Amino acid sequence: MKSIPSFIKIIFTAGCIALSLIPGGCNLVDIPLDRQSSGRDSTVDASIAKWYNNHTAAISITNDDSWGSDAQKEAQKFLIENNMTMDYEVVTSEWEKDMQSVHYFMDSLAARGFGYYGHGHYHVNHDEMTYDEDLKDFKTCYDTMEAFGMKPVAYAYPGGFGYHIATQNALRDAGFLSARMFEKLDFLDPFIVPGDQTEPKNWYQLPTLIMQSIDYNGCVVCINNTEDLIPYLDECIRQTAWIILSYHAINNTSAFGYYFLPDMLKDFAAIHQRDFWVSSMNKITLYIRERAQAKVSVSWIKNFYGEVDSIEINLEDNLPPDIYGQPLTVIFKLPQYWVNNNIDLIENNKTKQQFEFYTNEANVSLMPTNSAYYLVLSKN
Repeated sequence: MKSIPSFIKIIFTAGCIALSLIPGGCNLVDIPLDRQSSGRDSTVDASIAKWYNNHTAAISITNDDSWGSDAQKEAQKFLIENNMTMDYEVVTSEWEKDMQSVHYFMDSLAARGFGYYGHGHYHVNHDEMTYDEDLKDFKTCYDTMEAFGMKPVAYAYPGGFGYHIATQNALRDAGFLSARMFEKLDFLDPFIVPGDQTEPKNWYQLPTLIMQSIDYNGCVVCINNTEDLIPYLDECIRQTAWIILSYHAINNTSAFGYYFLPDMLKDFAAIHQRDFWVSSMNKITLYIRERAQAKVSVSWIKNFYGEVDSIEINLEDNLPPDIYGQPLTVIFKLPQYWVNNNIDLIENNKTKQQFEFYTNEANVSLMPTNSAYYLVLSKN
C-alpha cells in the first residue's frame, strides 16, 4: 500500500442550518411605513460563509477529455442524479470545428450546471512561447469561449506548462481569473485556501490531484483509485479547503493518463458522502474572489412596539457584475419568534424567494448588489 503524506491537522467547527426553499412569486411588496420610519434598528452579527450554502469545504472535478464518450455519459448520469457537476476542457480551435456539439454541450450539460474551462485555442506548451504569443492564444481562447455563449473564468495549462511568470501574466492579461497546473508533486499539498486563508498565494498556479490509473505508467504519486483519494477528501474537510481533481481519458486504455470508470464512480460516491460544495472552478474562483472583497451588514428593523418587523441585509463587493456575479452565503441570527415561519426575501420591492428556518441560525445566498435585501414574515 502506498504511504500517505502526513497532513497538518486543523480543528474546525461550523454551524449548519436546515432550511427549506419554497418557490416564490415576483409580486410587488410594499414595506409598511412603520418599518421604514421607526428608526429603531439593531445591527446583528453577520458574516459571509467560507463556502456557498455554508458547506464545510469545496471541490472541483475537472476532466481534460472530450465529454461525449459512453464512459463520460455514465459519469454524467451519476453526477446529475446526485446533484453534482464536473468541468470539461475547452480547446477552442477544436470545439469550433463542430458547432452542433458546442450547442449540445451548452443546452444539455452546461444548462445542468456542468462547467468548462479554457485549455488554449491550441493545445500547446505555453512556457515555450513568448508573452505576446501566449497572450494571442489565451485571448483567442477567451474570445471564442464567449462566442460559444460561455463565461470564461478558469483555465488549465495544457500539459501543466504554466510555470513561467510571463505565461501567467499573459493569461491574466487575457482576462482569465485563475489557472490550474498539472504538477505531480502537488500531491504533497493540494489544499487551496485552507483554514483562515482567504485567497490563494497565486491564482495562476493552482494545485491539483492527478487522477490516473497505476496501470497507465506506474505513477505512484498520482491518485490511482478511491482508496488513495479518501485521505485527501477527509483532510480537505478538516482544513475547510478547496481541492481540484484532474481526470483524463475514462476507460480508454489507449489514451493519455487513463482512469477506470468504476473507480471514478466510487470517487464520486465518496465525495457525495462528505460535506463538499461540488462546483466548477469558475464558480469557486468567483466565490473566493468576491468574498475577499465583500462587506455585509444585517440589521433588525423594529416597529414602534419593539418587534422585529423586517431584517435588512446589505451585501456589496464593488466588483464588476458582468465579470463576477456569484451569489455569496450570508450567515446571521433571526429573532426566535421568526423560527418555523414562512419568510419572504424582498429585493427592489419584489418577493424573490420564500424560506422557512428551523433554528435562529440562518443563512441565505445572495448576489452582491448596491441595493438592500429585506426579509419579512410572510402574509401567506
